[in-house]
Amino acid sequence: MKHYYITLLCLLFINTLFSQKNGLATYSVKFNTEENKNEVKGGIKLFDKLNEISKNIFFDLTFNKNESLFDLRNKLDLKNSRIKEMAITISGGKGKFYNNSTNRIREVNAFGELFLIDYILISESNWILKKGTRIINGFNCYKAELTADNDEKRGHITAWYSPEIPFQFGPKGIGNLPGLIVELIVYNKNEIIFSLTNLKFNNTKIKFLEPKNGRKITINDFNIIKKEMMLKILSKD
Repeated sequence: MKHYYITLLCLLFINTLFSQKNGLATYSVKFNTEENKNEVKGGIKLFDKLNEISKNIFFDLTFNKNESLFDLRNKLDLKNSRIKEMAITISGGKGKFYNNSTNRIREVNAFGELFLIDYILISESNWILKKGTRIINGFNCYKAELTADNDEKRGHITAWYSPEIPFQFGPKGIGNLPGLIVELIVYNKNEIIFSLTNLKFNNTKIKFLEPKNGRKITINDFNIIKKEMMLKILSKD
C-alpha cells in the first residue's frame, strides 16, 4: 500500500509538471582545473580564484515545451570584476543561449561587439544513453554522454537528465534528451560542472524573443577570436 501511494504521488507530480506552462531552472557552476593549473602563467593562483568566485555565479534557464533561454543572473555584478568575467567566459556561459526546435543561437556581447553565434543542434541520435542512474536534488536522473568537436562543446560531455522533469533543455543550449538536464559536465582540459540548484513552475505566459541583432558568425570563428583575446588578457598578468 505504501508503494502504491508513493507511485501515485510521483504520477501526480509529473502530471502537474505537464500542466505547467513555464519553468525556471537555476544552475550553479564549478571548475575542476587540476589538469590545467600548471599550463597557464600563474595558473594555480588564477584557477583558485576562479573556483572561489564561481560560488557566486548562477545561471537561469527559462523554458516551456518549445523554447528555452539560458542567461547569467545578476549581470551587474560583473562591473569592475575581471576575474568573475573570466570565470564566466571559461565556463562558456557568457551571453544568452536561445533554443527552439529548429534554431540554436548564442547572443554575446564580447570584445566591444555584439555577436549572434549559430550553434548546430545536437541530435538525440548523437547522445549515448547509459544505464547509470543517480538521485540528484531528489530527482531520479539518467546518464547520457556525447562527444563533440566545436567550441566549448569540444571534448566530452556527460549529462544527467531526469524524465521526471519532461522538458528537453539544459545549460548552454544543450539538450534534446528525454528530460531536463539536472547536471552537466563538460570536459575540455578543465572540467566544468553545471548543477541544478532550484526549479520553479508557473502558468504565466512568457514570450521568448529570438535574438536578431548582431554580427552573425560561426561557432568556430568566434572560438578563434575568443582564444586570441584570452591570450592577451593572460599575458598582462
